[in-house]
Parts: sequence; structure tokens; C-alpha cells
Amino acid sequence: MYTWLCSTLRDRSGGKRGIIGELRPIRMIPRRRKNSMTNPLLLFALPADLQLEDLLIESETLTLLLSSSQSHQACPDCAHPSSRVHSRYRRRLADLPCQRRAVELYLKVRRFFCENPACSRRTFAESFPDLAPAYARRTLRQGKTLGEIAFALGGRAGRAIASKS
Repeated sequence: MYTWLCSTLRDRSGGKRGIIGELRPIRMIPRRRKNSMTNPLLLFALPADLQLEDLLIESETLTLLLSSSQSHQACPDCAHPSSRVHSRYRRRLADLPCQRRAVELYLKVRRFFCENPACSRRTFAESFPDLAPAYARRTLRQGKTLGEIAFALGGRAGRAIASKS
């Protein structure tokens, strides 16, 4: 794409003397779309109900501090929604590496009071079934990938491949 660039020449007294034009190529710079990469979680394929609170990049690790964006959670026993928070704790999960860096996810998990008086459960923790099962130390993605490596290669060869990535 070309454009016509015009410039005016001025004489020494400051008056306009004439117009000179030349044809120059314009380098096209793509416009940044609205909402493009406004959510860095798209890079890690994490569930949409999580929000990124902090990101720490070190030489060997990439640490993401995540929390839920939902204001309430349903009790796993009676399915009664609750928004009354009992306490909070952090949960650490290992995820697939990114750019040869180990990825650690720190989840801010909330415990809720069950507000249903007929329910036997007094408190419960919010769950993230799309990310990791309860008590897991690694994400579903990492568990699936390591399982595929172990099944395909087995033993020492699988360990060597997994430690490289």
C-alpha cells in the first residue's frame, strides 16, 4: 500500500514556496483488537471461572496466583448455594511447563458455611473440577500428559522425556 506524502517548502522569509510530493510505501501495522489477550488465562487453557491475581516469572518457574471469580458455591451434599465464607487457604498445583519453565498454580480456595439447617455438612471447600480433582497435586492436563508418556514409552525412557519438558 502506498500513500502520497506531501510537504511544503518554505522560503527564508517564512512564506510558502511550493508543494513537493513523493510516493512512499507505508508499513501496515495491524491494529490491536479489543479484548485481545486481556485474559492471560487463555494462554494456559484454564477454566473461565478463575481470575489471575498475580504472575511471577523466575528463571526456572512461572507461578500463577489464581482465585475463583464466583461469589457463591453450592454445597456438594444438598446443593444449597452459599456465599458465607468460613475461611481461606492456598492450594498448590503443578501444571504443564511453558517455555521450558515449570508452572505452579497457587489457588486461593475458600471454605463456605452450608446455610441449609437440614444438611449434615457444616462447611465445605469450593471445588475446581475442570482444573484438578480434590486432594490432587497436579492439574488434569499434566496428569493426562504424564499418563500418555508413561503408557507410550514406559520406565526410564518416559522419565527422561518428561523431565526434558
